[in-house]
Amino acid sequence: MTWWPGWNSADSVGFWSHFWFWFGIACLFVAGACQLISHIYGLRRDALVAHELVALADRVADQRRKADEARRGAEVGAPQKEQANTSVTEPQKGLPARVLTPEQQRTLIAALSPFAGQKVRVDTVMGSEDRLALAKDFVEIFRAAKWDVDPISPMQVAYKKPPVGLEPTINQAGSVPAAFPALVDTLAALGLGTNTGFADKKIPVGIIDLRIGVRASPTEK
Repeated sequence: MTWWPGWNSADSVGFWSHFWFWFGIACLFVAGACQLISHIYGLRRDALVAHELVALADRVADQRRKADEARRGAEVGAPQKEQANTSVTEPQKGLPARVLTPEQQRTLIAALSPFAGQKVRVDTVMGSEDRLALAKDFVEIFRAAKWDVDPISPMQVAYKKPPVGLEPTINQAGSVPAAFPALVDTLAALGLGTNTGFADKKIPVGIIDLRIGVRASPTEK
């Protein structure tokens, strides 16, 4: 230890003892300030995401209201107006969107990013290119949110009873991942889901399985 500054001088040792003591105290204050600033930014991020979700939910509700008015008008003989693609701008309950808008993608990434590291996989009913394309979109969204995506995702599956719409699914044998309700609620707010989570004992505990199902229509199998 003789190479330490002032190691062999009582005066110097006293100086360096006080110096490192107060330096440590200063570091504690700096660390505390950094933690406080980080917490403030975290609260601001959550507030912005919540505001965006509420605004988006309001827009979806307004679009549904307009769609209902247009449908009622058509039933009484009113001129049929050209409708937008219902899979995105006028989502129907239980139907998976075949294309995600940039706004929907940004909202999903912002809502899911706080749960970085969450294990997830994406499955889709075999036999449809548009379902596969949507599944690939979700894989990219999960990766952008820093989730741990199963390397084989998206995987096409031949279900005996295919899922309908988007079905976020977990194994309830373990604790429910904090990311699961966030995913379910965000999909519902975007009009892409029904605010319902699903359970399957075959899924490994701790993994979220997002299943891209068929449309709720007798014309699609």
